[in-house]
Amino acid sequence: MPGWEVMEGKTSTVELGGPFDFDFAFEAVERGVSVSGVSVVVVGAAGERYERPWNCRAAPDVYWRDKGKSKGNKAERMKLINDQFVMFDIEDPYQKVWFPLDCEFEVKTDAVEIQLREKKNALFGKLDSSWKE
Repeated sequence: MPGWEVMEGKTSTVELGGPFDFDFAFEAVERGVSVSGVSVVVVGAAGERYERPWNCRAAPDVYWRDKGKSKGNKAERMKLINDQFVMFDIEDPYQKVWFPLDCEFEVKTDAVEIQLREKKNALFGKLDSSWKE
């Protein structure tokens, strides 16, 4: 993310906001792909990151496609920790309560691209990420 120079007695304009995107990490696993839940954050047009938003955590749908194809396939929705009983079954729950849980799904090809989408986030509205390979 870029920095801004702020000089004494002068006004510095910082433009933040949309369009918004998701930043996230994923990796190939034995039979498919795993999207890391704690890596999912909303990113603004100036590169600013919106992490740990109060009462409006992202719960995106994960889409995948063969590398270079135009149409994606829906894998599943990333789940959230919604009660204390689920928290006790998850490793490092106090970190993960702010993010969606990891999402692992099966794919039948080696080269895939992933996209995250959320139709209506309470704070950011509709979110569609770029395709990542």
